Amino acid sequence: MDKEINNQKLYLKLKELTKIALRLYKKNPFEKESLDFLFEFEKVDKRIKKQSLFNICLQIMKNDEKIEFLEGKNIGISNFKFSINKERCILVFLRIVYNQNNTYIEDIFNESYVKFEELFYSNDFVYLDSSNLYNFDYDGEEIKLNDELVIKKKIKKTHIKEDFDFHRIRMEFAKSDFIIERKQILPKLLKNKEKIELIETTEFFDFIVYALRLLKHSAVYRSDSIYFQLKTFSTGPKGFRQGKNHQDIISGKKCFINEEDINELSSIFQYIISEEKESRFSLALRRLSMGMSRKNFDDKIIDYIIGFEALYLPESKAELSFKIALRVAFLLSDIENREENYLFLKKMYTYRSNIVHGEKQELKNDDILKLENLLRQSLMLWMKDENIFSKKELDR
Repeated sequence: MDKEINNQKLYLKLKELTKIALRLYKKNPFEKESLDFLFEFEKVDKRIKKQSLFNICLQIMKNDEKIEFLEGKNIGISNFKFSINKERCILVFLRIVYNQNNTYIEDIFNESYVKFEELFYSNDFVYLDSSNLYNFDYDGEEIKLNDELVIKKKIKKTHIKEDFDFHRIRMEFAKSDFIIERKQILPKLLKNKEKIELIETTEFFDFIVYALRLLKHSAVYRSDSIYFQLKTFSTGPKGFRQGKNHQDIISGKKCFINEEDINELSSIFQYIISEEKESRFSLALRRLSMGMSRKNFDDKIIDYIIGFEALYLPESKAELSFKIALRVAFLLSDIENREENYLFLKKMYTYRSNIVHGEKQELKNDDILKLENLLRQSLMLWMKDENIFSKKELDR
């Protein structure tokens, strides 16, 4: 084993008991897809508890000060608070091993035992927040954005029983091969009033989608819900879901990330999380993201123009269309393309004004994409040097 064992006696005796338990489970076979599997487990539990090795394991745990100290105590945060009971810990451990394979495999037992000991010997619990990522592809397994946050390929589940609740409460409306995941390490013993709030996680996950949309045009989006899991061994709740039951689907081009994109994606994400929430950049970025998720062209153009106004109009004065068109054309265009982009922005601003006044506009997809890309270029330019977007520089 890679990790050092804290209680060698318990390790050896629990290994023997596990082999016996697996044989008992085999003598009482039941379908893993059955909704009565918990009842079936409980029938086998009664036979396991009659084994002399079961009582030996209990006594070893009782003689261990760290394990005995937690007996009867409520641990974890209020979302996942549970009471430590040695009997229950052993029985749940045996079920976990069985769920992975009904035949004894040393590596599976060792990996499970390490997690089992973490409950008693570690001062921390490991929690994972995750959300499905749609219209996304990457030729690797994982993109690490920082020490807490990754985009990773989903692990295909093979054990229905172990993950029954997970699947039941997470009905998917579109195929997802990747997830956004946040790892949190928190103290094991917290005050009862303390609990995990997903507000910060929600913002981080949204920022990742913003970064992907700023990097390149696509229809990438994430699930409207977040699943929260306790990864450390526990006998209590394993997870809960927070968010909408209904998932809005966005169709369109997939966001494909290759190795050459990762550094730029990471830089964009770090910039986004360092920005003030109400800054001009943040407002424009939100509007870019909102526009990319809209189905209606009218809504898209309104969002994008608001984004341009946030970046190019630090002052609130008249002649908005003229100033935006002139400033965008000057900053983003070569000399030979300035007039073309100036006229294009003027036209888009006129369309936007007509839309908000109830007039029907015939918009072309190419125009919407061009407007989106000009806003994207503007945001990228801001990241390089935001001073360019000061009133003084814009008026030069």
